[in-house]
Amino acid sequence: MPKHIPKVHISFKAHAKGDRFSNNPTPRKVKTVLFEEGLGFQFGVHALPEESSYRFLKTRKEQLVRDSTLGKWVSVGEGYISESERRDLETKMKAADQSDKRSRRNPTLANIRHFFSSNSDLHQFRHFLIRRSIKTLLHLKKGPIRSEYGTAHSILTRELQKEGILSRRALRNQVFSPSEALGRKLAFFKNPVVSDLEYKRAFLSWMLDCVEYLSKHIFQKESSELRETNVRVSRVIENALLQSLSEEQLTELIRSGPKTPQLLFSFNGLPERHTRSELINWVVKKYPRYARFLRPKMKDKK
Repeated sequence: MPKHIPKVHISFKAHAKGDRFSNNPTPRKVKTVLFEEGLGFQFGVHALPEESSYRFLKTRKEQLVRDSTLGKWVSVGEGYISESERRDLETKMKAADQSDKRSRRNPTLANIRHFFSSNSDLHQFRHFLIRRSIKTLLHLKKGPIRSEYGTAHSILTRELQKEGILSRRALRNQVFSPSEALGRKLAFFKNPVVSDLEYKRAFLSWMLDCVEYLSKHIFQKESSELRETNVRVSRVIENALLQSLSEEQLTELIRSGPKTPQLLFSFNGLPERHTRSELINWVVKKYPRYARFLRPKMKDKK
């Protein structure tokens, strides 16, 4: 039997702002390089990302420019083909943004549910555009295709497989934040059962932006300096901090505003000030299953 070789390779990473986009050049055999862009772009148009000072986005732009110079087709994965699709994408993005602001102003359970529903709708539409772009490019003989997306999109390869497209993915050991985990569950699984507790835990995760908070207070780094290892450790700590909280405690934290981080540590019996090592030791002792994500051998190479 002939050997089937995947024509699509997608890497999924945390997209930490302080990381390089890639340490390796794009293979010569790759004909098309797609990059992530939530705003979308007209399908079939050669495009490059905007300029940015963040190391990840800056090095991504540099590599994509090199790929373009070498004759590879470079474009956005979320390719719309009509003005109505562009408006649909824009409408869904506005709806997600408005529901975010509404739920932060008035965090009722109904508003929280609507926020995650709006984001789920947006993610599903983005994946529809990405899958169609890939299928069309393969039909036009523009494979092999290489792409990189955030870890929250890692179900893409499974979706492609269901549509008969053989793909391969690269994904390091990841821990999803409660908000990412719920977003994936709602967007990509049929009729998921979600408790009120799960909604509130996920919303607090979104509202706190623990990676940003821990980067300043634990790693003593600006978010622009974070590496993928820092993001993974932050997500482990975040899951551990939120996991044992009751629904009443989550409700209080959601409504507590600026005092939320201090209360979060207090509810877990932790002092207000602590080092990175102290927090990691607490996590491993309380939740041993997370230890494999915190061992030195799991750290990314610099």
